[in-house]
Amino acid sequence: LTHSLLEELHFGVWEGLRFGEIEQKWPRLAGRWIKDPMTVRIPRAETFASLRRRIRRFLALTRNRFSKRNVLVVAHGGILSAMVLELLGLPDKEFAKHLQPAGSIRTIQGEILSRIHPIC
Repeated sequence: LTHSLLEELHFGVWEGLRFGEIEQKWPRLAGRWIKDPMTVRIPRAETFASLRRRIRRFLALTRNRFSKRNVLVVAHGGILSAMVLELLGLPDKEFAKHLQPAGSIRTIQGEILSRIHPIC
């Protein structure tokens, strides 16, 4: 089952660019983004608040549909980090602390984060 609510954050005019290219075209904005990505508005990009709303909707749908079952979610790091923030009731500023290493698994039991298991 795939779901559009799990699409990665859209980066607007930055979408598909390497960060070096972004720094060349928008040096001040890129510098501000490095310091505090939650408050920077990238032109035509989705806001983090919008991402959190999507994740809230996904979690509500998942709870309603699979309340008594195990669920495996495979997604990009931004989605998974936002999901952990929602499940633990953490503020946006905690986002970077909950980015997982690529290729890792995070187990959540009930709504309590338990641990990260790297695959490789």
